[in-house]
Amino acid sequence: MDFLNTTTGEIKSDVTKLLIGADGINSSVRKILYSNEGPPICQGLHIWNGLTSVDKLYLDGRTMICMGNPDTAYFIMYDLNNNLINWACVSRVKQEDTSFLAPDKSEWTNIGHWKDFLSFIKDMKLDFIDIEQIIKSSTVINQFPITDRNIISRWTFNGV
Repeated sequence: MDFLNTTTGEIKSDVTKLLIGADGINSSVRKILYSNEGPPICQGLHIWNGLTSVDKLYLDGRTMICMGNPDTAYFIMYDLNNNLINWACVSRVKQEDTSFLAPDKSEWTNIGHWKDFLSFIKDMKLDFIDIEQIIKSSTVINQFPITDRNIISRWTFNGV
């Protein structure tokens, strides 16, 4: 197997007894073993998530709020630490609506905006939490399509 040092450009060949491919949805190892597979498959869902700093937590640190309809859109929120809330909004998108599927990769570095999804959860209300304010107070909102890969027939072959 060849290994590329991305800093120096040097390529080194080596033989190993074991190769672990725990390198994510865009796996380099999987691409080597199944080079004709293509990109991950969109599941028809899109997620936006963010972190919001607060002076006082709304929950007890052990509670998670999940509300909405998993067939259309839902909102999840929970305390992360003494002054940080993690939240996510997941929405089903129509196959023909490619505007939400713009990111080329399924990763956490695609920047989104609350204007893109707030309408999906506008009717979700709680008496003790202003969900809209929590979302709008996030310094960064990430967004990406939820993707997956088909099951492959096998991961093991002869020596690597």
